Amino acid sequence: MRTIADPNSPDLGALTLLSHGGEADVYALDGKRVLRVLHRDGGDDPFFFDAMLYPRLEAQGVRHAHMLGHCVVDGRRAQILERVDGGTLLENLGRHPCRADIMLDSFAMVHASVLAVKPDGRMRSLGDSLDRIRGLPALIDRRVIDDVCSLFDSLPQGDALCHGDFHPGNVLMGHDGPCLIDWSGAFRGNPQADIAHTVLLMSSMPRLDTMGRGRYVVTSMVGGFAARSYLCRIHEMYPATPGEFSRWLTVMSLYRLYYGLPSERGMRRTQLTRAFREGRRH
Repeated sequence: MRTIADPNSPDLGALTLLSHGGEADVYALDGKRVLRVLHRDGGDDPFFFDAMLYPRLEAQGVRHAHMLGHCVVDGRRAQILERVDGGTLLENLGRHPCRADIMLDSFAMVHASVLAVKPDGRMRSLGDSLDRIRGLPALIDRRVIDDVCSLFDSLPQGDALCHGDFHPGNVLMGHDGPCLIDWSGAFRGNPQADIAHTVLLMSSMPRLDTMGRGRYVVTSMVGGFAARSYLCRIHEMYPATPGEFSRWLTVMSLYRLYYGLPSERGMRRTQLTRAFREGRRH
């Protein structure tokens, strides 16, 4: 991997913006490379992916965009990645809705292949991230946090590779097949945790600051349909009872409250408060 020092960091004003996402902006460096500039510093070692993650993905046949280097741009960490031609699955769903069933089948199969990977034992676990929440300032009633953490402790922890941000916008439809990007949130855990996380992202997606209200409403409606279709397919490969999966949705709502986008905190508080009240009634 090549490291680019600050003095030689690219000038964003001279680059073409390819996409603006909730976690990062992606710029074209040239015909073979892109620059992914993070909005927030996740604190991951830039060499982590090469050393502990990518070889395991490749052994399982999971395609990913190779990281070629890293740098700091305007005080933000950035990754230099290989450029994969082809739009995202999200874009393709919008362009070819009649092929949605086929594409969502492929989407579920890709996720299943990720969940089949045995992660490195040094990778952070979902439990590590939830333990950290206990020591952070409360974003919701402490009783809710304690209840959800206790709920998590009662669930099977699992030891699967979880992508941590698996949604149609992070699947590139390359010429050689689907290619996964944005592994910065990867963790070890139960497959149902990552599946629940995907369902939350698709069915109650956060609104980006570049997304108008009309587009957000339409995208949310499509996302709800896609989430149901995806869930039916992935649960054929990774079954879960409705009650068990509902508990994972609650756990991952707390995870998103703290590790998701600020714009989604309101909806996550609502989801968690509802689950807390229902739990108290039973």
